[in-house]
Amino acid sequence: MKTTMKAILVATTLSLALTLTAGAAIPIWLASGPVTATFHVGTLPTTVWWHDGYYGGSQDYGDWTVGNNTGSYIDGDGTFIWLRNVGDWAQTTIPGPHTMEVIAFGSDSNDGCVEIWVDGNSVAYVDSWSNPGVYWYIKVVGLPLAPHTIKVMAVGETTQMPPGNGNDDVSLDGAGTLDGSQAAELGTWTSLKSLY
Repeated sequence: MKTTMKAILVATTLSLALTLTAGAAIPIWLASGPVTATFHVGTLPTTVWWHDGYYGGSQDYGDWTVGNNTGSYIDGDGTFIWLRNVGDWAQTTIPGPHTMEVIAFGSDSNDGCVEIWVDGNSVAYVDSWSNPGVYWYIKVVGLPLAPHTIKVMAVGETTQMPPGNGNDDVSLDGAGTLDGSQAAELGTWTSLKSLY
């Protein structure tokens, strides 16, 4: 029994060390049960409807609403909303009845932890720090057949570096449904992105 537990602990530690060495975003907590969230790195699956996360200037965030309790400015670029401070958030409601969603991000070496809610329920907590940069997404399944509201919040520094590192940004790409009856809306994942 002790040998087995020790082997599991060594394997788990080795797995975590390999993950940290690889420098990829890592999930800390994912919902399980009737509503389940899974973590994926790489190409986003085809979405039926897409709410693109971008900053178009003059407080234009497309289908997203942003805010915080600090009064800090939230910006981005033509393909991302950048939540630069702990407490910054972005929210959208995807219309039309659907049961599956994806929430997509781009991450690099100044990013930190992000929490994701669907309809007010936490579905994922991810340390998004990555070096080199990666694209990743959370897939949520098992939702009731209805429109759903997604909220994304920057919640802390990366855990992949010593405390006080200041890496707490979140780079939100957007969100979409994997089922439903809405017409397709083209998003940034339909073409090659060149952030990194």
